[in-house]
Amino acid sequence: MLTYSIIITIVLYVLISYLSYVTASILYNGLRYNLPLSVIRSFIFIGVSYISIISDVVMFGYTLYSSILVKNGMLLVLILSTLIPACDRKEKTYEHKGE
Repeated sequence: MLTYSIIITIVLYVLISYLSYVTASILYNGLRYNLPLSVIRSFIFIGVSYISIISDVVMFGYTLYSSILVKNGMLLVLILSTLIPACDRKEKTYEHKGE
């Protein structure tokens, strides 16, 4: 159980670090061009990411490996399920750009 929770946590953190970089650029553009919805979404994602990291530290301290596995597994599925349709939409928009 420890090995699986560490692997899932590492994969989740790698994905969160990449998405935080993208979110930071969205946040910058939202603040620069006064886009309140983009700013709110960026703050929510960054807040949830930091809360997840803090809760992982606490749960690893109390050796709650099964809870870590479930929590990080669900977050990983949630993030991946939102990224896959976004990639499909992006490809479709560029598909007809040359016409």
